[in-house]
Amino acid sequence: MRLAGLCLLACALAGCSPAHYRLSADREVYPIVAERAAAAGFATDRLQLEPAPVSRLADPTDPDHPPRPPDDPVAAEYMEHPNGMKGAHWPNERIDWIEPPGWEAGLPREPNGAVRLDAEKAFELALLLSREYQAALERLYLAALSLTLNRFEFETQWFLRNRTEFASLGAGTRLETNALTSNTDVGFTKAFAAGGQLLVDFANSFVVEYTGNGRTSVSSTFVANFVQPLLRGAGRYVRLELLTQAERDALYAARDFYRFRKQFWATVTTLNGGYLDQLLLLQQIRNAQENLRGQEQNMRLHEELFAGGKISIVEMDRVFQAYQQARAGVAQTTAGGQTALDSFKLVLGLPPRIPVELDDGPLAPFVLVDPKLEALREQIDLYQRARNRDLGAPPPLADLRAQYRELDALADRVAPFIESVIRELEDWGKTLDPARKDDQARRARATYEQFHEALPPARDDLNRIRTDAA
Repeated sequence: MRLAGLCLLACALAGCSPAHYRLSADREVYPIVAERAAAAGFATDRLQLEPAPVSRLADPTDPDHPPRPPDDPVAAEYMEHPNGMKGAHWPNERIDWIEPPGWEAGLPREPNGAVRLDAEKAFELALLLSREYQAALERLYLAALSLTLNRFEFETQWFLRNRTEFASLGAGTRLETNALTSNTDVGFTKAFAAGGQLLVDFANSFVVEYTGNGRTSVSSTFVANFVQPLLRGAGRYVRLELLTQAERDALYAARDFYRFRKQFWATVTTLNGGYLDQLLLLQQIRNAQENLRGQEQNMRLHEELFAGGKISIVEMDRVFQAYQQARAGVAQTTAGGQTALDSFKLVLGLPPRIPVELDDGPLAPFVLVDPKLEALREQIDLYQRARNRDLGAPPPLADLRAQYRELDALADRVAPFIESVIRELEDWGKTLDPARKDDQARRARATYEQFHEALPPARDDLNRIRTDAA
């Protein structure tokens, strides 16, 4: 008998544990979420409330018995002794971190330590780390959890109650009475859609008297009660109103989540501040840097002209001012791009301290100048500036020979680019429609004819110069 009582007590305690309620809620909520997601016409790979273990939002501790998180020492004192009184019992285990240790190890890092992102990877990372997406999932979960409470009203609700008391009256007198009374009842209630309420109750009373004749009495009753309102609270319109609204609210919550997910995708990838906007800022930085290089080349050219007395100090100051403005433009554009990138990291759920590299593949079709050609142009410009410094006095013959070898090497690198440009020009010419008579088509054909006439002679001139100098 004692063993059975202990087992019953253990089952009762287990049924009241946090783990029981958490798992019970999950068992009821997730089928509702999946059903409403299908009814809303979408399916997603993640509807679980718990973040993935590799997420920044994950909690590796026991969800039913969590340790104490970090706290402000001054504020913690009011939890330990509110108004000077001894506070409630708190877990002894403490943690000194908010984010799970080692979560950054799961990031897709490059060898240089940066996280390289394209549009798809950025969205995947946002689904994993974003607090906004986690909050949207929690709203969907809570809507479904609220529905389970409304459904529970129409389920069979069992109850088991016991009241045991001992009464002692008139101790030490002839009228002394000592009695132990135990009243137990078990049954269930059931609510119906039309407003009816069914109550079934089996009650048992057990009384033991320890004085007098020491009588023991046992009585049992069985009660079945059904109530059907006819006016107030009657009918399905009234009784099912809250359940109907909760069912619809769960569907609306699923639709809201689906809409949020699409908007969230657009925020991460295409809208202002998203991935494509970051690429735009990256290209603006590159354009500013290219402008700075052009202004620097122009300034160095004018420095040589000013040294040779070809231009005035006013013209030189104007060129120098344009160069300084280009430098300021690079600084401002770079700072704005870095600020926007940090904001983009926050949208993804990444801390700003983590370096990020953007995959600039979508910009490739808009890169009109080959980076190798740009590097060759810079080397030719350096060579030209170096030769300008020799205009005052002819260099020694050995230096001239070295300079010629350097120039010949540059010419070797220029020739393939000319051939490549001629082929691209021919391919572009095949795409032009001679039948089109609009202004844009005429300008395109005029440009094609201009380069078609200029490039082959330039190639021939380069070959002839190299042949004559050999």
